[in-house]
Amino acid sequence: MLDFNPSAFKRSKTARIIAGAIDAGLAKRMKEKAVSRSKYKSDGNYGIGAGIVGAPCKRKSQYDYLGTMPDEEYEYNPRMQRIWDRGHMGEELMAGWLREAGYDLHTTKADGRQFGFRVAGGKFKGYYDGIFHGGPGIEEPTLWENKWLGNKSYRQVEQNGGEKAKPEYFAQVQTYMAYEDLTAFPTVWTAVNADTCEIHIELIPFSKTKAQKATDTAVGIIQDSEAGAIRPRVSQDPEYWLCKGCEYRRRCHGR
Repeated sequence: MLDFNPSAFKRSKTARIIAGAIDAGLAKRMKEKAVSRSKYKSDGNYGIGAGIVGAPCKRKSQYDYLGTMPDEEYEYNPRMQRIWDRGHMGEELMAGWLREAGYDLHTTKADGRQFGFRVAGGKFKGYYDGIFHGGPGIEEPTLWENKWLGNKSYRQVEQNGGEKAKPEYFAQVQTYMAYEDLTAFPTVWTAVNADTCEIHIELIPFSKTKAQKATDTAVGIIQDSEAGAIRPRVSQDPEYWLCKGCEYRRRCHGR
């Protein structure tokens, strides 16, 4: 007898096989990226990204900088990879919407390379989404950065502003403005609600103090790493919410 109940699709063996194959493929890609990153770092190609300088756990930022492999028992989460992929594709969507609105938005340099900076021999670096060269309300070169957020994160940004809700993104933008020398005009920071496609727009002015703080954090992580010193963890409790899902949890908490 035919069964058209929604639960029937979930019970389908073929559906489970397809879903499992997708997850397995993404988990494989995530592990390969971790291995590649670790090898790249072990060859001396260290580099801390501006996107992790403002993260709440400086020890995790240090592990990322060093290219540390995730714990052996760490389970790669394919859903997270899908979220990251969505964010990359979302940048192209948002850029297209802005261009349709009449903005002269450049997302790559003339030679096709991504905008970004590398200092301290490449040990501190960052890559950003684009630069406005004109359009409604914009008359001078202005930095553009975009994020796609889940509904919960989006509502936090909408209610509290980007600096309070997403300090790591705020620090990221400050360093971009400083090293690209685009400090005269605030960065246009767009956040898209991935569930509803609402758009939140903030103008983030340059703060020399906050840009310096972000840079000092990066320098501290680099110096401590080269000296063999371990940065403090965000919590002493391995059950803390930021620690529970961390790929370095066992190593960090000595478990």
